[in-house]
Amino acid sequence: LGLYKIIEPLGRGGMGVVYAAEHVHLGKRFALKVLTRAVSRSKSAIERLKQEAVAASRIDHDNIVDVVNFDETSDGDVFIVMELLRGTSLGDEIKKGPLPLERALRVAIQIARALHAAHDKGIIHRDVKPENVFLCEREEGELVKVLDFGISKVRDDEAERVRMTKT
Repeated sequence: LGLYKIIEPLGRGGMGVVYAAEHVHLGKRFALKVLTRAVSRSKSAIERLKQEAVAASRIDHDNIVDVVNFDETSDGDVFIVMELLRGTSLGDEIKKGPLPLERALRVAIQIARALHAAHDKGIIHRDVKPENVFLCEREEGELVKVLDFGISKVRDDEAERVRMTKT
């Protein structure tokens, strides 16, 4: 994918695959979400991925995944480039059993901060669920990242509303 060398697949969803990739010049690792070829033929799927990239990058908050690029290859592969997160999803974590109250409160507060920052920018997530919350392992403690703004509702500076809904 041009400036990125694919390292390994990280996960697969209904619209595409997320890979660990390395920037060929910087040597820095990122996560690439690439639409499948079948999905990338759909204008609405491309707009949804672009919506995810624009919304997340517009917010610029510690508790929201950092999206750094949206692009398309000459072969028609459409992708976004995000920070590479280390840890697990909240969905996977709660499958192990209930979180201790103190940890659950720390996670909930960070989710609330992320959503507050999004709302301040006129963005409503509309798909908050455990699978879209990632628990990052950091030296200073657990950091929560809210992911997947693909079906968010965005109101830009001119109060124009863009609505994208899942089929």
